[in-house]
Amino acid sequence: ALMLEVKVVKSEQEGVTWLYALLRRERKHGGMSRVVIFVRTDAAALALHQRLRKSFASAANAGPHAKDGLARFREGQRLVLVTPDGRVPSSALLPRGAIGVSWEPPSGTAAHQSRMRAAAGASTTVSHQLLVLRHGEFSPPLDPSYARTLKFSIDLNRGAAPRALVELACRAPLGRKRRREDETLVLFHGTSVETAHKILAEGFKPSSEGYLGPGVYVAREDKAARFANDPRHGGTAAATLKVSITFSKAKYVDHAGVRTAERTWHNQGFDACRANSTGYSPNMEWCLKRPEQVEVLAVEWSDTLGGETVGVANP
Repeated sequence: ALMLEVKVVKSEQEGVTWLYALLRRERKHGGMSRVVIFVRTDAAALALHQRLRKSFASAANAGPHAKDGLARFREGQRLVLVTPDGRVPSSALLPRGAIGVSWEPPSGTAAHQSRMRAAAGASTTVSHQLLVLRHGEFSPPLDPSYARTLKFSIDLNRGAAPRALVELACRAPLGRKRRREDETLVLFHGTSVETAHKILAEGFKPSSEGYLGPGVYVAREDKAARFANDPRHGGTAAATLKVSITFSKAKYVDHAGVRTAERTWHNQGFDACRANSTGYSPNMEWCLKRPEQVEVLAVEWSDTLGGETVGVANP
């Protein structure tokens, strides 16, 4: 599963020292230093490229040499690729085994998930988020919702989140209506701890299976907890995610209408479907059409399937 490690430093220079140590360690142990470094802007990409190129072969995915740099990177050369938000290279074109580093925090949770999906496409098993904390304030500033995502990742890794990050995470809104006609509900999603890490890093991935067709499935807490402890998800430990779902037009079906709903609701203008029961379960469940309709509010996990809860991550 894709893991997210958070490194907090007191200055940009300390961050540069940490980055150099990371690059040297990867080169020493793996024989190569193929790293994707994510920044916010073209200017930041070019500036970091200039800073690194004396010690490491580097290329910015911006400016006149972007095409050549990306080609060399795909060929597997020892190369650091610096890329800004909105210019993330296609994950299908990245070499296998690259390391992902967020040099600056992303502009928001969606940009974070885009970065992590690109890193995952390069078979990255560990990605790093660098944060500069000066006198109790993050520089550049963090989006509160992204701060909450980082805190959950740290908690799930049994780490200790910086106090400033915890305080900022507490200011993140719990469920956001994007339009006046939107409705929100708080429900739960059961999965494995391994998949919970991926959800926090990359966002929800719509299921291709289920009685209501493709989408993200949520339910009441008891049903979600039962699925979290079911070995069908392929994990070794259980996690239950408390989530906020947002929808504007939902289809409601009883058990008899489930199979018909599976074939029709996605194409009838609905963005969610609720079934009173299904062939798998006598309990209610929801299916959301798009992953961005589901936001994680808290995480609870155990060390085994069917084991006692050992950790809870709240804002």
